Amino acid sequence: MTTYEHAVPQVAAAALRHCVERVDCVDIDPTICWLGRQFHPDHVYDDPRVTLTVNDGRAFLRSTTERYDLIVFAFPDSLTLVNASGNLRLESFLFTLQSFGSVRDHLASDSAESRRGNDAPDRVTIALNTVLSCGTALAGESIRTLPPLGCSISDNLLVGDSGKTLVSMPYQQGITWAGNILWGQASNGNISGGYSRKDPLLTTGGVRRLTSGSPAINAGDPGVPGSGGSTCEATDQRGVTRPIGTRCDIGAFESGCGDGVTDPGEECDDGNAIDSDGCQHNCTLSGCGNGVPRQRPPVGLGRH
Repeated sequence: MTTYEHAVPQVAAAALRHCVERVDCVDIDPTICWLGRQFHPDHVYDDPRVTLTVNDGRAFLRSTTERYDLIVFAFPDSLTLVNASGNLRLESFLFTLQSFGSVRDHLASDSAESRRGNDAPDRVTIALNTVLSCGTALAGESIRTLPPLGCSISDNLLVGDSGKTLVSMPYQQGITWAGNILWGQASNGNISGGYSRKDPLLTTGGVRRLTSGSPAINAGDPGVPGSGGSTCEATDQRGVTRPIGTRCDIGAFESGCGDGVTDPGEECDDGNAIDSDGCQHNCTLSGCGNGVPRQRPPVGLGRH
């Protein structure tokens, strides 16, 4: 059993009266801990079954790999809703989805082997990856007794070879799939939705970039890049600003004129919109007929 906050000695005393074998007590206030040790009539902190830790309850849960039959948030006494910017770790900090997600990671019903001492993958986003020719592109644990919560897998490009499986996720409760593209001779696996099977039209050598006409181009989340949630990041994995087109591209590589890479169909691409440096903003070389109008220089008149 573990218990947190200002009613800690009382809850610990009740647990000991019911013959609990071990109690971990956590309180963020060292003065409260000292008072409990000095003046609590049951002297619970002197009992060898009790371990007292001065720490924040959520921080303790994040750092320990112990498993508990019961976890008690023992009555924080403020009874006040505090804005997160106040940096006060009272009810507004303890009673959150993130905090109770950490509680789930330490229930005795979920074996230590299934967690390997790590937090459960709650509130995880897997997005904008390009995964090629792996044994399994996405794989999840098969021995967990608790499913994940609040996870999102979106706008990934997964391509596999014959005899491979793209997705092997035994537990899919709590996972939202959206906008993924699957391709290749590999089987889909047990992906439950949120994907299409289309040829992404990748280049065949070097960095596998999207080429003109790829269904992944301008097909990502329509939200403002970098605004959180399921939106794409503000840059791709090379640091190129997203989006180049109307929306982000699916996968790790933002493709298009202006990304600094000369793609098929482009004569040049220097990553800028300057038309006087030999490569025009439309990724054509400077010259007559490239579709970029240029001001003719004045014609000088004079005698020779």
